[in-house]
Amino acid sequence: MVAGGAIKRGWIPEWLPKEAINIHESYNLDTSELAFSFELPISEPLKLKVPCADVSGAPKSRIRLPNFTSHSQNENAIKLCDGYYLYQSSKTIFVWRN
Repeated sequence: MVAGGAIKRGWIPEWLPKEAINIHESYNLDTSELAFSFELPISEPLKLKVPCADVSGAPKSRIRLPNFTSHSQNENAIKLCDGYYLYQSSKTIFVWRN
């Protein structure tokens, strides 16, 4: 991801944990929408270097990733972190920007 320039081009935020594994990305270049997911090793809790706030009424991601649909998004658990919406489902963290 770093080697591919996704962070430098702004597709993936700089706050993505260095310990992130199993990263899946999806983009809509026409609308600049993006979604990605990642996991952390079991021993690593999610710690971001940016402030996050709980969000009610967050927009649903229009981009689909494996194991993530609009029906799996629990609105009470969505956070807004540096302009990206974040939802954690067990060990997988889903991130999107519409």
